[in-house]
Amino acid sequence: MATPEGEVASAKACNKTKTPLVLSSWATTSNELIGAAAPDSVKVYQVYTSKIHTVNADIWARVKSSGFSALALTTDTQLLGKRLNDARNRFSLPYPWRMENMAKYMEQGEETNVKSKGGSGLAEFVKTHKNNEIGWDVVPYMKKVSGLPVWAKGVMCADDARIAIENGVDGIYVSNHGARQLDTTPATIEVLKEIADEVERVCKEKGIKKVPVWFDGGIRSGSDVLKALALGADLVWIGRGVLWALACEGQTGVENINRILNEELKEAMLRCGCYSLEDIKKKKILYEKDELLFARM
Repeated sequence: MATPEGEVASAKACNKTKTPLVLSSWATTSNELIGAAAPDSVKVYQVYTSKIHTVNADIWARVKSSGFSALALTTDTQLLGKRLNDARNRFSLPYPWRMENMAKYMEQGEETNVKSKGGSGLAEFVKTHKNNEIGWDVVPYMKKVSGLPVWAKGVMCADDARIAIENGVDGIYVSNHGARQLDTTPATIEVLKEIADEVERVCKEKGIKKVPVWFDGGIRSGSDVLKALALGADLVWIGRGVLWALACEGQTGVENINRILNEELKEAMLRCGCYSLEDIKKKKILYEKDELLFARM
């Protein structure tokens, strides 16, 4: 909805700037097109499971053959958050966009272009097609069927991080779904350190290799990236800035925002005396005062 090329514009920009990308199950572009547009980028597929097991297995096979290297299981959307604006506006995908990854599985005549029947078209689609009854036992099943590592996306507390690791996830993805799932949910930056510390503790207890931690939420500058890395993230994702960039300049806009964030990160690192990503964690460059985070420069 931001630019005619949609996710392809983001994929091409990521491929050009050597940046990883995540594609949603509900994207308006197929995973095959994204794989072709970004052959050199690390690609992750964000999973919303279908009620039909054969559909899930086929999608994951397609994703793997398209060059995606991991699945990110959405763990915080057992129930879609009540998005009042979508309901008031009777949200529908504008023509000709539709959920391309789901299109081949729909019954003849059934729409995947998410049309409102009086409320939110997305909420209606989710109620009809999404499997809301999964538990942690789906993780080993996904790994076996897909042959890909599985990350838990939407982890917001240390307890859930521990449970996820105990159930075989390959990585923890700290995210609050853009704060659209639960009103007054904490900011992800507030819970990141306790989760990262718990992940490290669990790995030591179990004698397993380090489980990586990903992070998103509210990243607007390179110094924000620095803070997230300092608090325990191994990789930082961005979302809102990409939408703004797409609406402004399409693919070029995304290339620019990737470049700007990297330049800002490097400058912030230098001002903090950090000359590598390892330095950010080792030098303990953040301190807290009145619930705000400051960098020692």
